Amino acid sequence: MGEFSSVSVAHFSRTPNQPGSLTFKWYDVGPEVPPGHIRALEAGGQFTTTIDQVALAFTAPSNLPPAGVYQEAIELELKSLER
Repeated sequence: MGEFSSVSVAHFSRTPNQPGSLTFKWYDVGPEVPPGHIRALEAGGQFTTTIDQVALAFTAPSNLPPAGVYQEAIELELKSLER
């Protein structure tokens, strides 16, 4: 089975389904179909971890962007709108 393409699950420990766990599932589109038909979704895999590990991933300093990066991006966009 595949892994998340843009998110590393290597930092999380696998956990069995239990209270306080989250299961992430990912999918891909199936083979092409003729126009007017609906493409199927194909299961790509799943990963279960604890809520605590996910919370830590969002708040750990090693996972945060550099200080001021959001302000810089907003100011850059505002400057582009002034032109």
